[in-house]
Amino acid sequence: MKSEGRFICVCPPKALDLGGGAHRKSTDAQVADKLSQFHLNSQVWLSDGGGVAISTPGDDKRSMAHPETYVNDQLIVAFCGELTNLEELASKSLYEEVTDAGGLPEQNLSARVLGMLYAKLQDPEKVVAKLRGTFEFVIMDTTTVRIFAARDNSGGMPLYQGRLPDGTVVVSNYEPDGFHMKTEVPAGHFVFGNRRCNLPQKFSPSLEDLQQARSQARAAASRALEGLLGAKRESPKVVNTPDRFTVVVSKAQKRKAKAAKAKADLPLSKPAKPHPQPVPRRASAIPKHSRKPSAPSGGSPGRADGSNWWRKAEPAPAPAPVPA
Repeated sequence: MKSEGRFICVCPPKALDLGGGAHRKSTDAQVADKLSQFHLNSQVWLSDGGGVAISTPGDDKRSMAHPETYVNDQLIVAFCGELTNLEELASKSLYEEVTDAGGLPEQNLSARVLGMLYAKLQDPEKVVAKLRGTFEFVIMDTTTVRIFAARDNSGGMPLYQGRLPDGTVVVSNYEPDGFHMKTEVPAGHFVFGNRRCNLPQKFSPSLEDLQQARSQARAAASRALEGLLGAKRESPKVVNTPDRFTVVVSKAQKRKAKAAKAKADLPLSKPAKPHPQPVPRRASAIPKHSRKPSAPSGGSPGRADGSNWWRKAEPAPAPAPVPA
């Protein structure tokens, strides 16, 4: 379910005292007074370094719903929008709660998952890299007194940041009166910090950039396909002059016509190559009928006499001794 509504976050500046230390002289009452001047009939959470206010049902003209919130000792989270990968993120970041309760919590699930991710990663770039969907949110870190806010790259949900005349940093998802140096955070950007909070950082290209990149890739693919299949045929242009018609032919058409003419001048068929004549075998000088099988070396008979020509000749037996 998509949550909508208004939220605003303020963070007073630090002041130096004579002792060399830096502290925020704004009290909770002064922070609440700064939030109340934006005329938002809201629910307020205050901390030592600032506060967050959200609209209540009936106050916001855009929707009767209010933003999702998550508050603990360290963070104040206000979230608007819808995360398409919420179940995946919740199953990883809220494993213990899901195991104990037997299912995902129904109230403020997106804001709770976002707060758990920030508390675990402590890196704004890694947090926004895991989010999918349409969203805008603000996180007030009461420990480090820093503001972390972001909006998705669709550009459908606005986010503004600026300062009050006394230097108080203000981040909201609507345009309240009384802003000083008010600017809109671009789509696909986030802001983080206190005094450097007015420097948006890009984490995702906008939809316009993505569409432009897609169109460029499409044009490059079609050009490559035309190169493979052959260039398109160009029809000659006819220019109507007062006295006659003039046909304008491009250089590419001239090259094609020249190549076609050169091809037409070639003979239709190439002359056939003569087949190579077979080389006659050299005749033997000895007549075939007068040839005799030669006996192998050693005196053993040849194959033609039918004897065991492959065996070696046995030595002749020694003569018997003559009696005296």
